[in-house]
Amino acid sequence: MFQGVLQKMLTEWADPIRYYLPMEGDFVLMNQLIGKEITLQFVRFQCMNCGENKPIFRQGYCKECFFEVPQTADWVMHPELSKAHLTSKSAI
Repeated sequence: MFQGVLQKMLTEWADPIRYYLPMEGDFVLMNQLIGKEITLQFVRFQCMNCGENKPIFRQGYCKECFFEVPQTADWVMHPELSKAHLTSKSAI
């Protein structure tokens, strides 16, 4: 039995393409499960940044982390909003 935070699968270029589901310290080769019955069970929330058991706000982050970490800034989804090219540190 594997346990961990449900995340986007990783892929490996091969014939056929290999799909891996990352779990805590391990990977599940999903190709081996094609045609088989699997069960997923929700255990708890886990913020992708702080790891706390808090309700998820957006993109896998609790509300507090969502508004603080750079990975969730507007420019991630809308690169045209990025101000990284400006010289001022406060613009970033």
